[in-house]
Amino acid sequence: MLKRLTPLDQPKAISFLGLALCLLFAFGEIHLDDISKKAEQIVILLGFYCIYRYGKGVKVKTPMLLLLASILIPLISWSLARWAEPGWVDDTPQLEKMARLFIFVPLAWFLKDAGKRVFIFWSVAALMVLLSPWLSGGGWAEITRGWHGGRIDYDLRNAQHTALFFGFVAIGLLAFLPRLYRWYKLSLIVWTPALAFSLFTIAASQTRASWLALAATILVTLVYFGYTLIKGKQSINKRWLGVALLAVLVIAVAFQQTLWPTIEQRLSKSRDNQVALQILNGDLDNIPYTSWGIRANTWIAAGEHFAERPLTGWGGQGQVIAIKRTEWLPDWVKERFGHMHNIYIALLVQYGLIGFIFYGVFIGWMLSRVLKLVAQKRLNQDIGYFALGAMAFWSVIGMAESYLFFWTGVLCMQIIFAGLMALIWRAEANELKQDGQCAP
Repeated sequence: MLKRLTPLDQPKAISFLGLALCLLFAFGEIHLDDISKKAEQIVILLGFYCIYRYGKGVKVKTPMLLLLASILIPLISWSLARWAEPGWVDDTPQLEKMARLFIFVPLAWFLKDAGKRVFIFWSVAALMVLLSPWLSGGGWAEITRGWHGGRIDYDLRNAQHTALFFGFVAIGLLAFLPRLYRWYKLSLIVWTPALAFSLFTIAASQTRASWLALAATILVTLVYFGYTLIKGKQSINKRWLGVALLAVLVIAVAFQQTLWPTIEQRLSKSRDNQVALQILNGDLDNIPYTSWGIRANTWIAAGEHFAERPLTGWGGQGQVIAIKRTEWLPDWVKERFGHMHNIYIALLVQYGLIGFIFYGVFIGWMLSRVLKLVAQKRLNQDIGYFALGAMAFWSVIGMAESYLFFWTGVLCMQIIFAGLMALIWRAEANELKQDGQCAP
């Protein structure tokens, strides 16, 4: 058995190779799949080897236990569902559904050696999102169509997934503006059009859930700001407050004059407003099959299937089974849709309460660790704003799409959590150095 060593014993060549692989992963995952897949495979093998070989003193127990749980829960769920309903459940389990999220662990290992590695990694990923119109979409023609009221998606699966990508980019740009300004003041020349383009794309994607998610993100971060202010952990910088208010005013005026008619039309003329009122009134028997009506009907079907197997669900195919197995759903819905358009309902129908609880523990564990280190001033405040804002956005937008079970959502979580985990490990290493211990 190999003797476990500390991160200081890891050869620098491995560290730089790992960083290069991380950047290739961020560079290629959206548009250059062949490159990213090769980098991903090497990162997984090399990263987990290094965690075992050079991970002495690093707190890796919790993420490794969560990884193990992410494999065991689908296995248990599939085994019991297969035993009870062999006619509906496949012969083989789909164990990768949740486990693939944990690629963030080996990624984080190679990013933790320096804080700027994380921001370079995030910047490369954000750049590839911003270049989407020209790498996968219709270029300036599609942008122009969006400007004139058309719905755009840059061929990132569909408009909902485009809104997810650009929403995260916008949150990162806003959260890290003071840091960027401190590092390099001229970065504002790039930051301003990047933010404007991100917000434009979110509006032009015409995805109502993303608008609601951004509103929720703003509310959550304002509450967090107020809390830190009351606790005396943060003071108001009048200059940045003035810049923020001016930016909000400029953005509001620009949107009111340009894209607001598109947003207003999307909100006011949708038949989904009728669906919402019908659901609020408790009339669930005759919901029309509009955009949200399809969601509502499949959610009802999922609820019926969850009631049959509430603890462990129906396994990795649970969403498909719930739709195909429901006799009252129209055939065209069964043919066109195989997912629930909702992260939480998808978790419940696939893995039951144990999967739902696991997901809550997973997200809560990461967010609580970040906020705790921020409160202790071992991580900068902007990391707290980004982590909280990103998770608020993800939690709300996930009510309208099963992002957790699409490559788009999985990639976002891998990228974000890799950076956060690396910063956590970095902060803990710095604490050990201050205490005079052997820092990892």
